[in-house]
Amino acid sequence: MERDILARKIRYPLGNFTKNDAKEVILSLSRRSQFQPEDQLIDKIVDDLARDSKGVRPIELQIVGSRIEAKTIDSLEKYRPKEELISDFLEEAVGDCGTENNDAVNLILYLLTDEKFTRPLKTRAEILSELRDSGLESITDEQLDLILDILEGSGLIFVLPGKPARYQLVQFAG
Repeated sequence: MERDILARKIRYPLGNFTKNDAKEVILSLSRRSQFQPEDQLIDKIVDDLARDSKGVRPIELQIVGSRIEAKTIDSLEKYRPKEELISDFLEEAVGDCGTENNDAVNLILYLLTDEKFTRPLKTRAEILSELRDSGLESITDEQLDLILDILEGSGLIFVLPGKPARYQLVQFAG
């Protein structure tokens, strides 16, 4: 029996949710919590999330849903567009890294994209080298580890295990 749950042969792609599936996810999760958004709000959220793509991206549903719950946006009147909610999320994730690390965090997020706005995989050593090549020679191993841990914990980046592990920015659009 395969024990490596991340082995390529047992991974399954997670595509976008349909609008109906996204609505069901929201309803199911809100039934299990104290947070009860209005039906009109749920419809607006799903429409907003599906506006620019075919379906609803799971990462956007997760981020917007968590922001709505954290800010107790339970009615249509309190709702703000997904772009504002995602921007709030990004600001909070960057802020959690500490003001002394703002430049490094922003540069790391930039380094985890390329000229074509794809999301390359990078090792910790590659990130550290590129940070130092970009003028942040003073960044310590501890600072980099803290930043990567916070960004991973926030769901903004994810780590592909291996030797060495590789980091990738989550996909918001495209």
